[in-house]
Amino acid sequence: MIAEVLTAITILISLFNKFSFMEDDRNELSMGEFKLLLQKEPLDPNLIRDDPKNVDKIFKRADVNGDGQVDYDEYVQFLIVCAEDYYNSYKKPFGKS
Repeated sequence: MIAEVLTAITILISLFNKFSFMEDDRNELSMGEFKLLLQKEPLDPNLIRDDPKNVDKIFKRADVNGDGQVDYDEYVQFLIVCAEDYYNSYKKPFGKS
C-alpha cells in the first residue's frame, strides 16, 4: 500500500514539474501550463470539452492568492480539494455495493 501512495505522490509531483518547466518560471504553473495540464491529465474528460471556460474557473479556484500563477503549494491544495470532491461524489457506505 505504501508503494502505491508513494507512486501516486511521485506522479503528481512529476506532473507539476513537467508542466511548470514549459515556460520561464519553473516553480509555478501559468494559465497556459495549467490549461495544458488539464487537457493532458483531465480531472473529468468532459469538463473542458463541454465548456472551455471551465478551465478559467478551475484555474481561479487553484490560484488562491490571485497572482495569475499556481505555485506548488496551491497545486497541492487544489489536488486535496479535488480528492475530497471526488471522494464525496463517489463514496458508498461501508458494506454497500
